Amino acid sequence: MKRLIQVLMILSLSYSLFSQTKMFISTTSGTDSVWLSDVKSIYFKTYLTLPTDSLVAYYPFNGTLQDSSSKKRNLTFQGGTLTYTTDRKGNSNGAVFMDGSSRLYNNSSIGLKSNGDATISAWILPARYSVSGSNDRYTSIAIYDFSNERSIRLWTDSSGLGFPSLPIGNKLIAETLPTSGQQYDAYYLTNNTTTWMHAVSIIRSDSIEIWINGIKQQSTKINGSGSYFSDGMSIGGNNSGNSSQHYKGKIDDVRFYSRALSPAEILALYNDW
Repeated sequence: MKRLIQVLMILSLSYSLFSQTKMFISTTSGTDSVWLSDVKSIYFKTYLTLPTDSLVAYYPFNGTLQDSSSKKRNLTFQGGTLTYTTDRKGNSNGAVFMDGSSRLYNNSSIGLKSNGDATISAWILPARYSVSGSNDRYTSIAIYDFSNERSIRLWTDSSGLGFPSLPIGNKLIAETLPTSGQQYDAYYLTNNTTTWMHAVSIIRSDSIEIWINGIKQQSTKINGSGSYFSDGMSIGGNNSGNSSQHYKGKIDDVRFYSRALSPAEILALYNDW
């Protein structure tokens, strides 16, 4: 028996010295293989699937003002100085810096549905929340304007103007004007001017919501019509070019959807850090 064990040990050692194990991986494009002795480590990485359904405009600002959605609604620059800058991922020329006296716009219809929902999504890094000495203390981040004064907007602000009345202090605001004379706001108090934030404004037939960094911060009920008809869009300033309403700071990856995104979709956009 002792001799048999010694023989088995010698055979096992010989097998381990003169054989290798190969791992075969079957993929959609075929089968690949690798020797296990060549493997240093194995890890898995999940790639985010970002929402594209009902995407009516998308501006990654990678050195251009082109619309990367299938709609090709490219932007026009108006005003002071447009500067491409480092984005939240550290990529050079991956975002834009608005100087507080300019805007980007496209006046073509963006194609929202009557009585339909809509979403604005943007990465922002404000340099200010108000305009010193201005009676109109709003500074617009992105405005999604419609005919007859109807709009959906994202603002930076320090005033208490709004409905319902807003607290005085620096904040981000999601706003809708469903009809002339109506105004509804949802807000998020913040003094942040150092870290990128993911801001989302969602308009539904009965509410307006603001989401910051993947979390819903506030929802405000809307009384009245939720019907919207698009006239175009403006980023960094309002549709009239009012100099007191120009955004100052960085902005990137602006997306417009003709529907309300789900919480999971909003979280996916936020996790695209």
